[in-house]
Amino acid sequence: MAMRLTRKITAEFIGVFLIGALAGGLVTWSYTDTRLSTFMSRTNDPDSMVARIDKKYADEYHLTPDETKPDEP
Repeated sequence: MAMRLTRKITAEFIGVFLIGALAGGLVTWSYTDTRLSTFMSRTNDPDSMVARIDKKYADEYHLTPDETKPDEP
């Protein structure tokens, strides 16, 4: 009888773990599905990516327009 109870508890534990993993996977999938499409649409154009990065650092470091110009050789 004790062996059957141990197996039942083990099976319930595994079941709860699998249900939790499935639920977590579905939540993660639904969240990253929308984020991934947004990310991929924004990274298609290298020029727009450079402009966004330049704007981010200009805003973050309070750079003047002269400081954001690229150095010419």
